[in-house]
Amino acid sequence: MTRIRLLLPFWMNDANVDAVAQHRGWPFVEARPATEAAREAIWMTADQQTFINYVADFGLQLHYVVVQGQEAEEVAGELEREFPVIGREAVLGMVAAADTRDTLIHAIYHIAAAAREDREDPELFAAIERLFAHPEADVRRAAVFACTYAAWPSFREPLRRLAEQDADADVRAIAQATLDSLTSHAWQGG
Repeated sequence: MTRIRLLLPFWMNDANVDAVAQHRGWPFVEARPATEAAREAIWMTADQQTFINYVADFGLQLHYVVVQGQEAEEVAGELEREFPVIGREAVLGMVAAADTRDTLIHAIYHIAAAAREDREDPELFAAIERLFAHPEADVRRAAVFACTYAAWPSFREPLRRLAEQDADADVRAIAQATLDSLTSHAWQGG
């Protein structure tokens, strides 16, 4: 089943998604109880084949929509025409323009949310891989975290190298845990 994440500007919220959903005849399914980590609201298409999940991720300070189902590509395209989606060029620009550790980490989170799970992106992959060599351990940890969103098999070897060779024990442990999790879940044990 195709699953697509669309990264939204910080000022957008579930009311924006609801307005589009009502206009398109997509029924509201539920609002999950808000937690310290996130707030979520879910709609589905009229044919009940595709779900639209708005997420306000408080930990990452991001807003995005996850579209999944049989018509995910089409529904994502409709949403991209309705919303000012933050695309790959913008997130790559954020990384290039980051001038502090905190702005770089926030840019990494944007890369994570903008990455398509079902389609490897060579430029986003290269940006994350370069960050594995950043001198600050917090930046390397954020780059490892980005792999959990993208879940591309190409991350296997870079994560293995980090798990074995990074100077920081915490980064090594997180890289190994991420590698183990992706191997058993996203990469079907391969």
